Amino acid sequence: ENKKKIKGFSFTGNLGRLQIVPLMIESIKKYLKEGGNLEFSFAGGGVYAKHINETSKLYKKVKYEGVISANEAAQLSSKYEWALLPIKDEITRYAFPSKTSSYVFSGSKILAICGHNTNVSKWVKLHRLGLTVKPDLDEIVETLFKIEKGHLEVSNFNDNPIELKKILTINFFIKKLQEVIF
Repeated sequence: ENKKKIKGFSFTGNLGRLQIVPLMIESIKKYLKEGGNLEFSFAGGGVYAKHINETSKLYKKVKYEGVISANEAAQLSSKYEWALLPIKDEITRYAFPSKTSSYVFSGSKILAICGHNTNVSKWVKLHRLGLTVKPDLDEIVETLFKIEKGHLEVSNFNDNPIELKKILTINFFIKKLQEVIF
């Protein structure tokens, strides 16, 4: 299980409007045009899937796997050092991205692209799972370069959050649900 991970990012899930995909694509293109070397691999469907696919045809560092199974998505995430978690700030007030738990199990660091005061950002920081960058083109590009060059201190990154993995299991969820219902 101690395989060397690919230097780069995976994204598995919905490539929709809530995930600020156009900003993500624009940031990746700018980063690669400026000489960035990290890889980006996307899987999933949604309104921006064709944009990701088109980008993958223009840049060899961008891959689009299409719509894949949950098992394949988990395997894809576990191949990369980082996982992308872009989400609109207003959405985080009433929803939490479901892919976060699969990212935790994959052992990848999370790059949350959202405001620092969101539940998502606070959760990533609390559990020492990665970093948050504001949804700003230049800040994202700068962060990608810092990650590539190893200039970012992911303070005390928790690479095996055992307690967190326990509470993210379906059995734990069912147990909690039973406590609420009965």
